[in-house]
Amino acid sequence: MTNNSIVNTRSDLPAVQLKEQALALVKQINSSVWELGKILSVILADQLYLVGVPNYATFDDFCQDYLQFSGRKGQFYATIFTSFFAAGLDSNTVNKLGSSKSRLLARVIKPENAESLVEKAEQLSYRQLEEAIKLDRKAG
Repeated sequence: MTNNSIVNTRSDLPAVQLKEQALALVKQINSSVWELGKILSVILADQLYLVGVPNYATFDDFCQDYLQFSGRKGQFYATIFTSFFAAGLDSNTVNKLGSSKSRLLARVIKPENAESLVEKAEQLSYRQLEEAIKLDRKAG
């Protein structure tokens, strides 16, 4: 028996198959970040959480009660869309980088630095990218 065929005691599937399924699901999540951010940015900007039944007093309440995740996470998705869109980038970039790296870049990305930041994000790990952004902020 090779290491690739070892079965987890909690699942009948081999470890490699479980890892492949996990990766496929992450890719599905990452491909939804742009669209979810686009929708949430409109809901937030136009205060659409106040409309209809049920309605919510705040965007945070809407996210927590209706979407079942934190308002902070909802803000991150909306910010990723608005920041990347304003920088002239599209869904392909966000999908390629994933939500974590996109969230880091959303705080600092602008049309004038978009190309170099995306290039860094493609080459660096999340932690390396986070450190590079911190250093850039201190220097700038």
